[in-house]
This record gives sequence, C-alpha cells and structure tokens, in this order.
Amino acid sequence: TISTYLKEHYRVDPNAERITSWFPSVSSPAEPAVMDIVSYDPADWSALDPKTMTFTSGDTGELLIANTDGRWPDAQYIAEECVYVPFEGTKLVYDFSTSGANASILIFFSGSTPLATTANQWVNINSKLGVNYDTGSGDILSRQTCKGSILLSDLGIPKEAIDEKGNILISGMKIFVAGSRNQPVTVRQLAVATNGAPNR
Repeated sequence: TISTYLKEHYRVDPNAERITSWFPSVSSPAEPAVMDIVSYDPADWSALDPKTMTFTSGDTGELLIANTDGRWPDAQYIAEECVYVPFEGTKLVYDFSTSGANASILIFFSGSTPLATTANQWVNINSKLGVNYDTGSGDILSRQTCKGSILLSDLGIPKEAIDEKGNILISGMKIFVAGSRNQPVTVRQLAVATNGAPNR
C-alpha cells in the first residue's frame, strides 16, 4: 500500500542523489572519519562504589581516572549513542597514559555494557596495543604513554560481536585502575577511524 501510494504521488528519478544518515560522512575516500567511542566528561563515567574512584578533567579536556583505595576498582562508561561502523578496515585510535597505577581496558559491543554484560560481546585489548603489560595479571603497566592505532580485526573481537552485515556496534567501556591510589590514567583519545559507512 505504501509503495503504491509513493509511486502514484512522487516522481521516480534513478539519478537522484541518495540521502543517508549512516555514520560516517566522509568528504574524501583518503580522509578517514574519526569518532570518539567514549565521553571525556567526568560526569558520564561511574564506579560501582563511587568512593573508590575519582573522575576529573585535565587542562586540555582529557579525562583523568584514579582509584582512591590502592586496589583495582573499575570505571564504567555506557554509551548514550553507540558507534556503528564496518568491522573490516576500521581502526581503534588510542592515546592515554598511566602514571603510578596499572590499567586494563575492556570494550563492549552490541548493546552489552559494563553493567549488563553479554557473553562474547566484549574484549580486553591490553595485549594488543603494543605497550608494556604484565603477562601475569594482563594489566597495562604504569608509567608509560600509549598512543597509536590498530585495526579492529586485530583486537581479537569475538565473531559474535560482528553482525550479519559485517558491522560492529560499540556500546560501552570499562577501565580498571589498579595499584597506587590517586595515580591517574589519563585518557586523551579513544576513537574509531574508518573510511566507509556501515555495510547495508
């Protein structure tokens, strides 16, 4: 019925410009679109026990996360707007540093979050970033700057997190800050860079 109505009331133009709201809009195939997968606003992060962690902003807008108890609490981010990108060819772009505490980073997919985790819908990326990490605990070690990019396909993301069209939905993040109290993990960028819109 809808199709009949549209054909009766609108002209069919096969050469008309197609309109899409799919991420990303790229001005040039050589210019990847970059989109943050976390918020750098301290108010958008939480901890199961708020007394165990602090969230503050740095002078240039970076996010500083520290524990207050010298143990291993985690910071939780649940995306209000999830990021939907093609799995193949998309890169994770990261820029963060650890001071006197270790760190561990988990990314959640397909609507799974730190508070509502689904099996095979998350990945720990510590060992994939080319940084110094503890082979026992798996933690990213303290006192280093971690900056670079890596293909999503090299992160060991479970195949269940990739939909039938070959896309991936990033829906949350968890960052553990382990060890020395009041020693922040400073997050300057956690983003994805892609040249293509999600597969239809």
